[in-house]
Amino acid sequence: MLDETHPAQPQSQKDPNTYTLGRILSHNVVIACLPAGIYGTNEAATVVSNMRTTFPNLEYFLMVGVGGGAPSATHDIRLGDVVVSKPTGQYGGVIQYDFGKAVPGESFHLTGMLNQPPQLYGRRILWVTSHIAMVSFLAGSAGSPNIATLLILRFLVGTFGGSPLVNSCGTIAELFGPAQRGLALKIYCAVPFLGHILGPIVGGFVAQSVGWRMVQGVCVILIGVIGVLGILVIPKKYKLVLLQRRGRQLATADKSGGSAAV
Repeated sequence: MLDETHPAQPQSQKDPNTYTLGRILSHNVVIACLPAGIYGTNEAATVVSNMRTTFPNLEYFLMVGVGGGAPSATHDIRLGDVVVSKPTGQYGGVIQYDFGKAVPGESFHLTGMLNQPPQLYGRRILWVTSHIAMVSFLAGSAGSPNIATLLILRFLVGTFGGSPLVNSCGTIAELFGPAQRGLALKIYCAVPFLGHILGPIVGGFVAQSVGWRMVQGVCVILIGVIGVLGILVIPKKYKLVLLQRRGRQLATADKSGGSAAV
């Protein structure tokens, strides 16, 4: 199964697990199994919790086991079949069969599921790309020749402008530790309310003084400056992307005979 087997490493005194260490392609792998005669999700969670004490930098955890058969008229799943799922709609991709309740006269109601797989590229590239698109369409709306063009461009501005709203909580969680995260989220949630107060005042003043097009222009300037500051100041914090970059740097240094800084 492993392309290469690694020697055992020192373990935490609180970790009773037994591990097999190795490599699959370019990935370092830690393998552990449940004790003989023990099974169940709670026991598996205990093994993973112990694993984190010895290997705190693990990025992914993959649970592998033999699933019971679940034959039906639509999906003939038998004992030992390999089933690969994917996130669809409101479902995270992996649903335990007993995470729900049977309601008389109705279908089985799901009450919980495993979370979706982790992100692969981080949020920064999405934030930067959508921010540039938002500023570009906003600048275009300032020069709209008619109301139809203005409506279309403003729709695109709102579409790409939604990226900070849906990604901000995850970004704050990466930038701040648990002790500071609550205050940071409170400040973030309070700031957008200023738009409802300052927006009509500033927008009305600008529109009456120099015209409605400059309202778009002022937004372009403010959002553009904030975007540039964000690109320069906000660091990449997603560990997987950082480790991939570090791996590429080390590989390049090895090929060139040089060294990369840690």
